[in-house]
Amino acid sequence: MLIDKCLSAGYSLQEASTNQVICAQTLQDGEQVFATFMLGNAYSTPAQRKIRFTVFQVAQGTKVAAQSWVETQMAMGQVNRAELNSPAQVNSLQSLLFSLGGK
Repeated sequence: MLIDKCLSAGYSLQEASTNQVICAQTLQDGEQVFATFMLGNAYSTPAQRKIRFTVFQVAQGTKVAAQSWVETQMAMGQVNRAELNSPAQVNSLQSLLFSLGGK
């Protein structure tokens, strides 16, 4: 369900395992310019928004934790990243999980 939701939202699947899914989406227009200004330079890869979903078992059933960040890779391989943890971004991730049936 997580992979399907990522693909439906325009993200690409970057990594998947039995308990983790990472989705990525290249930033567009103004977001790209701002991310390059803050994290990279003219030689950086295009900045990407990434979301990691971690699925784990608890006594009550299954839970999912979500983490979001923006990252770019510099010319010599260094990866710069910034967490997306503002209230609006946290609410967006929570809404996504609710849309998948979360409680």
